[in-house]
Amino acid sequence: MKLKLPKLRTVPCIAVLALLGCATPNTPGSTLGEWLDKGARRASKAELLPRFVGKRLPMVTPAGLKSDLAYKADGTFEGTMQLLKGPNSGATSRNVGTWTMDDSGKFCMNEDLIDWKRKVSKCYFIYLADDQIVVSTSDADRNADVAIVPK
Repeated sequence: MKLKLPKLRTVPCIAVLALLGCATPNTPGSTLGEWLDKGARRASKAELLPRFVGKRLPMVTPAGLKSDLAYKADGTFEGTMQLLKGPNSGATSRNVGTWTMDDSGKFCMNEDLIDWKRKVSKCYFIYLADDQIVVSTSDADRNADVAIVPK
């Protein structure tokens, strides 16, 4: 049986960037523009690294993927990805790869979803609204979907 995977167009893995306990779904219809209107601003590398390196960060994405990844100081990560929607709901894959972050906080990942035999490379833009972390695949499109990382 061939596993049908959702398109990973919106923040696939980003378990990214916060001290968190458990994943929560995004607010329905949540867009980058809505968060910018609430005062969200781009986060810097200096603000993000302490919340990120050495942490295991679970998250649910708008695409219906649950990730649980541990980010290491050497620029690697490991964990799992699980489908939450569609005909293969519940299917899980090991996920390993590398990550980088530039000084502006732009975060990029090269993921190897081992069990699904799929590789994904994506970059994300991280915003802070008070202490809430908001992750987007765009730094300009106000209509872009976002993932909200639980506090």
